Amino acid sequence: MISSKRFDLNSDVFGPNQNVVLEFGKQGCTVTVKQTQSTPGIRLLKPISLEEGNYELLITVRASRPETFYLWVYDKESKSSIGGTVHVSERTEQLVTQFSVHDGARIDVGVLSHNQVVDDFCVIESVEIRPQIFQKRLNKPLYLEPNQKALLEDTDEYWKVIANQNSSTPGCRLSLSVTPNSLHAIDVDVEVESQTASAFLWAYSRVSGEEILPRVHLFGGGPDAKRINKTVYLKIPDNNHEVLVGILFSSSGLKNSDSFKLYSLDIEEITTLSDVVDAGYVLNLDGEEEKFEYCRHVLQREGFDVMKCLRFVGLKNHITLILKLIKTLHLMKKICY
Repeated sequence: MISSKRFDLNSDVFGPNQNVVLEFGKQGCTVTVKQTQSTPGIRLLKPISLEEGNYELLITVRASRPETFYLWVYDKESKSSIGGTVHVSERTEQLVTQFSVHDGARIDVGVLSHNQVVDDFCVIESVEIRPQIFQKRLNKPLYLEPNQKALLEDTDEYWKVIANQNSSTPGCRLSLSVTPNSLHAIDVDVEVESQTASAFLWAYSRVSGEEILPRVHLFGGGPDAKRINKTVYLKIPDNNHEVLVGILFSSSGLKNSDSFKLYSLDIEEITTLSDVVDAGYVLNLDGEEEKFEYCRHVLQREGFDVMKCLRFVGLKNHITLILKLIKTLHLMKKICY
């Protein structure tokens, strides 16, 4: 059994689902459909076994037409699809669908199509399964706004959000002032209480009137639903200074009584180490204590111990290497997906 795996894109690992043409190359695989009915696409030749837990299927892909190809996860034991239906767009991007399995489950994955026409195609660059990433730092929001007719109940440990309608996307949200072109980390901790519906992380720009986060970060319901912790990174577009962030229900399978418990919706702007590097040249100079304290504060938030160094002639190259090492460690520590 495996806990994480990146798949080779070749004919030894993947094969056709129904009538398609697969072209494997150095850049990945092009899947061209040759039928208009059913769900042609690409899938594993052999299912894989996973340890019990919560997982993400990540596929980097683009399609000739939107709303045609979608990510697919299939449980061979229950003979049913698991995870959300995430459609492929016309631009190359890494898409994510989440799913949970019991110990020893045999899973098939791939990219299938529906509502297709002959010669529709998609280009797949990478396929990976990995455990969902859990975060330790969690904060319950001090306030929330209902989205649509949802009802909010504030408890000591969590917010309980009741759908109170059986259509559209009820849920909860909060307003946030942001800096254009900045990066934010959203820490989420949610437990969905629904037999048939799921929820998703949502972000919306008040300025452009558009959603700025794909609806791919899902929190599943069902009889085996579990509390899910994760971190999602949000890049704020140019000219945007106010956004709405929240958890909303998907309309599929939604009932009035469905609810979820929101333990955390913590949003924080990320100070990248490139900002620290820009100021880092003053770390070894006398009379720059204020800038040194700023750098120490930022680095300590990322788990680094900082000490002040004296300046020596000829150490410029060594300092550059040290700063590059710190930046590399930071990138290894915080993975944006």
